[in-house]
Amino acid sequence: MSGPCTSAAVRRTMHRVFSRQYGLTLHMDAVAYLESVFHGLDLPDDEIAPTLDLVAQTFRRHHGPTATVVAQPDLALIVQRLQNNTVARQGADGDDAMDETTGDIDEVAYAALVHIVSAVTMPRWRYAHDAKAFVRDPHVPSLLADAPSKPRVHSDRFDLLRQRILRNPHFRPAAVAAASATGQTDRMFSLTSIASMRGCENEQFILFGMLSRLDDDAKAFLEDMSGVVELDLSRATISRGFYTETCIVVVDGVYTEDRVFQVSAMAMPPPETKEMTIEAFGQLDFLGAPPDVYDEWHLARIEKNATGVCMMVLSDVFLDQPNVMSALRKFLTACNDHITPLVLVLCGNFTSTPSPPAVVRDLFAQLAALLSAFPVVCAATTLVLIPGPHDPPGGPVMPRMPLPKSLTGKLATVVSCVVWVTAPCRIKYCSQEIVIVRDNLMAKLFRNAVAVGRGPTGAAAGAADEVAPHELPYHLARTLVDQAHLCPLPVHVAPVAWDLDHALRLYPAPDVVVVADRAEPFHEQYEGVHVVNPGPFASNGFGFAIYEPATKEVKLRYVRSWWTGWRRIERR
Repeated sequence: MSGPCTSAAVRRTMHRVFSRQYGLTLHMDAVAYLESVFHGLDLPDDEIAPTLDLVAQTFRRHHGPTATVVAQPDLALIVQRLQNNTVARQGADGDDAMDETTGDIDEVAYAALVHIVSAVTMPRWRYAHDAKAFVRDPHVPSLLADAPSKPRVHSDRFDLLRQRILRNPHFRPAAVAAASATGQTDRMFSLTSIASMRGCENEQFILFGMLSRLDDDAKAFLEDMSGVVELDLSRATISRGFYTETCIVVVDGVYTEDRVFQVSAMAMPPPETKEMTIEAFGQLDFLGAPPDVYDEWHLARIEKNATGVCMMVLSDVFLDQPNVMSALRKFLTACNDHITPLVLVLCGNFTSTPSPPAVVRDLFAQLAALLSAFPVVCAATTLVLIPGPHDPPGGPVMPRMPLPKSLTGKLATVVSCVVWVTAPCRIKYCSQEIVIVRDNLMAKLFRNAVAVGRGPTGAAAGAADEVAPHELPYHLARTLVDQAHLCPLPVHVAPVAWDLDHALRLYPAPDVVVVADRAEPFHEQYEGVHVVNPGPFASNGFGFAIYEPATKEVKLRYVRSWWTGWRRIERR
């Protein structure tokens, strides 16, 4: 075996691994830091290269292919993570050892396991069909985007779902040979472009494209990258979901001599589970959260054993109503004495009617005074503030920018950790992703639906007002997950900042989507995704939602009785 590593050997190997193999440049402070780490480890020469290769791989995975410069803080986090993983795996030799290790880590690192991601910090990935890969867009997003950014909103949505459906085993051409070899008899579908139908009248095709209305007479059209065709939905069987303008769909039917596509069946694109996306593109960082100090194996152990961790979401917390403040005091009392959430999310609107900035500032000062009476909550809970449509800075454009700290900064003097974020925002905890959006999605999708499917497997096309109210939550859940987007509506109905439309994607599929909506509370689970609406706190009997990551359980509760019979849960 080779002797202990020398400074010269470390420098030579650093240059070979980082510069030649990965095209990375090390800052001088990064070089000095790595030298000190390796001298402390006292590794033999033949173990230097594999260790540095692991460090470089980890950096590349978290910072993407465009990053070229490595600084000391980046390496410090990576080295800490690798050291923690080594200790944890050594402790996993016995169950008792693992329990002891996990307990120590949970007590120290809970806050570090929670990452709140705003829309403006998410990386923008675009799918390039020629390269058959996602490419990170180097363009810096702007709220005042240029004109070419507008058509890219819909083309990027189309490309994202097109690559997803082409990897579906029922649509991939390569699956045909495998199916015949195994005796599989499931039908394999072939997608046809609109331009390819020309001259093939009275033949059946399956099309993939975007629903649109190109004139004022309510006719439905389908668009793809090759052309446009008018749709006849009068005899179509439609699977469940809200089919709105700009919605991406799959249609089956016959192209008639009148150049109209007679639709016999219409459905959403088949969904893709989070696990399938990670298997295909696991090396990409779609979220943009800081890297954790533990790897996926260890995060899963922490997540499973952390049975005392929960997150709570309240929506429409009207601070200008005395009954809401009274209910909020009861809620915080229960949190302080019974179960303290790791994350408490308060969604707007924070006033019952639009109010001037001075009034909003005074109301948040009152909220800070209320929170100061609950020291356990203030010390142990991360408070997340998400603006509503009427809150400053206001406006209908999504993503909605955070509340101004000049109006809400008083909270930071009371609560140890306050986060001001956009709507939507994302919470990463261990291996899970929770998306929270404050918007009236149910009403928008219901009101602007071109058609709504009915029945368990689809029925004849129907108007939106013919859908039973208890079916609406499932329609919403299926629409969001299948479209992989929080607002699949035209920009004139739901304005979107063109350069930030990628922040509304649900790809890969998250574990939980909280739609803080004015509709009645509901909880639906579709394709492994929990879609939950806590309902408006101010007008819904003071209801809210609880999510427990260890069991992936969602609970809808009311202030008057939710803690009855609960004992305080300690985080073990």
